[in-house]
Amino acid sequence: MIESGSPSLLETLRQLQSKEDIVPEGWKTVEQFAKEFNLSISQTRNLFKIAREKGAVECQKFKIRSGDRFYPVMHYKEKATPIPRQKKPK
Repeated sequence: MIESGSPSLLETLRQLQSKEDIVPEGWKTVEQFAKEFNLSISQTRNLFKIAREKGAVECQKFKIRSGDRFYPVMHYKEKATPIPRQKKPK
């Protein structure tokens, strides 16, 4: 039984019950970045695939609402320290 003097435990249990994740500031979906960059979704997805392989972005799935359902959707965020550009060998 939950005691009435434990608001932090009750809040924690309510957060665990929630079906939707709270997406932290700075994390965006490919669709959000595509709109921001004025690029197509497929072009933006390809750019983020390359950026992820090179370690320039972080990625994490968050559950978000789409209509009446909740779906895990990949979100991306630029890494805090930029990756130095490498030059092609001659």
